[in-house]
Amino acid sequence: MTVAGQPVGEFLSALGERTPSPGGGAVAALSGALGAAQLLMVAEYSAWEPGADDPRPRLREISAALTVLAQEDADRYGEYAVARAKRKDD
Repeated sequence: MTVAGQPVGEFLSALGERTPSPGGGAVAALSGALGAAQLLMVAEYSAWEPGADDPRPRLREISAALTVLAQEDADRYGEYAVARAKRKDD
């Protein structure tokens, strides 16, 4: 299951297990995505003066990109852990 597709409780359980992934990189990226989403909520309640730049599209992009990075970190570190274990066996 993907990092973004997991219920929060399941992600937290997976994070607390003795497994290599998800780990710190996924948590950092997901934390950034949460921050961007929180800023997006604030922006949704804001009024914009004519001609002012609207930050909402960029905040959506940032949140989505960080979510992708969280998944990529979890995937790559999982692959690294498997490769490292195989190296010990060789």
